[in-house]
Amino acid sequence: MDGQTLGSFLVVVGLILVVVAGYYLRTRQTNGKNGIPGEKRRTAPAAGVLWVWIGRAGALLSIAGALLVVLAGRQ
Repeated sequence: MDGQTLGSFLVVVGLILVVVAGYYLRTRQTNGKNGIPGEKRRTAPAAGVLWVWIGRAGALLSIAGALLVVLAGRQ
């Protein structure tokens, strides 16, 4: 597997992780409310912290994959 293929794979996996984590955090039950758009909640409950880190890891994978694609394309 060359660098561009691996980078593309990392970007896709990272974006999937970000979307899944965002969807979960957006639609989880919070105090009987189902993710109301006007809801002002600054901190995530303890159960949501894992999904926040999954989203962050997905973002890092996407960035690393994009850099890998760019660097492999230069050679």
